[in-house]
Amino acid sequence: MKHEILLEEACTAEKFLSYLYHQYPYDIEEKMVFSLLEKDPYPHPALLNFIDYYAAFPKYRIGDEHHEQLDPLCAAMSRLYQSNKSALHLHAFQFDADVHIRSYKITSPYAHLCLNKIPFLSGIHLHTLPILSMDQPYIPTEIIKSDSFLYKNISIDADDFLAVSIRISDMHGIVYVPKTQMGIAIAVCMIYESVPPSTDADFILLYGLSAREDTYAYYFDSTNGIYIGLIAGQRYHHFQYVMQMITVLYNAICIEKKDLPIQACMLSIHRDDGDEGIVIIADEQSGKSELCAALRTCCQHMHISCDCIFENCGILHFLDNDISATGIQIGACVSIFGLPKERILQMLPFCALLKHRDEVTHILFPFTSWKETCRFHKVHACFYLSRHKMEKSYRMIHQLSEAQQLFLKDRVPYEDAMQELIHQFLTIMMINDIPIHELSMPHLRKKKHLKQFIQLCMQIKDG
Repeated sequence: MKHEILLEEACTAEKFLSYLYHQYPYDIEEKMVFSLLEKDPYPHPALLNFIDYYAAFPKYRIGDEHHEQLDPLCAAMSRLYQSNKSALHLHAFQFDADVHIRSYKITSPYAHLCLNKIPFLSGIHLHTLPILSMDQPYIPTEIIKSDSFLYKNISIDADDFLAVSIRISDMHGIVYVPKTQMGIAIAVCMIYESVPPSTDADFILLYGLSAREDTYAYYFDSTNGIYIGLIAGQRYHHFQYVMQMITVLYNAICIEKKDLPIQACMLSIHRDDGDEGIVIIADEQSGKSELCAALRTCCQHMHISCDCIFENCGILHFLDNDISATGIQIGACVSIFGLPKERILQMLPFCALLKHRDEVTHILFPFTSWKETCRFHKVHACFYLSRHKMEKSYRMIHQLSEAQQLFLKDRVPYEDAMQELIHQFLTIMMINDIPIHELSMPHLRKKKHLKQFIQLCMQIKDG
């Protein structure tokens, strides 16, 4: 049983109930289900179980039809749902979102996939707080760089997919998502700037393809000058796999331009003599989002103005004999574990939630604008966040070889090119007296060490 209810055309209340009945995995009389069309349906326990089962399902409708015929039925189901609970609830059976699609004339070098026939998502109107169910848990996994053409032996049905066109800086990409996983498409639009498709895409990603073998790989099609990614099979049904693949495709383009991708957050601390750019580099699940939130809160208590430029991924550029950074995402996807409850409550009116089974695991929220992600922010200091405990909460690194060893601890999908770029950028930092420190996350969970770190940051421009 799929975990979403999707209507692609206007339908009657009878047709909608028939659809729910035939998808229901438990025994129930069809006559009892259709009693929901009556003015006052009898609240039989089996009927209440039927309603309770579907209450948690995300419900989406495609197109401009409003399905007015369903309104009385959905209202009746919500009344029964509320009467069976000890407290009032939101309208459990209204649609979570209206999804608008549009066809564009695009050309694709991969004619056998019929990509030019897939409609594009042109707008989303959310009605409720989106709680997006993920089929699988997210387990950090290495993305394979393939030496062979990924789309050679596959085909798709264009009627089963929709496309999301996004831009990151001056690059354009297209993400193809099955209609049955509309939550993934909504999540993509929350994290990246959604735009009409360009004439030529710089990268494309095909997600959610049924396949005998699980595939999590990307490839550069040198003939057509485009990076392509493929996520297929049963294992990778989680939005973070999509987000990670988009990052890898974009990073590969940046590496060609001799820019350095970093998994990091960046803070801009405001001083009377100008802003101070602090980059904190960390591997996945090291606690950098938790640290970023704690730093912002601590700065507020210390009456220090501080903005977060990006929270997960960025790019370092060598510009005008100095190092600057830009962001990738307009939204953030952050684990709720470790985030302060007040911070979560502040974001609820603007966010979406990811859950696996019955547990909410991540929060997606708007972070900045596309225009801001394109701005160059000067880097005044660079920190590497370590999980292990040190003698002090931080230590300065003076030797280039030591800095290289630290920054190359984690494997990356483009190892040779990254080693060369890391060497170049660390060398420039050393020459330009941009300080490099190692931070201890266990220390920084204590407030006194956090304040010491902020005070260190405030003194960096003073030498």
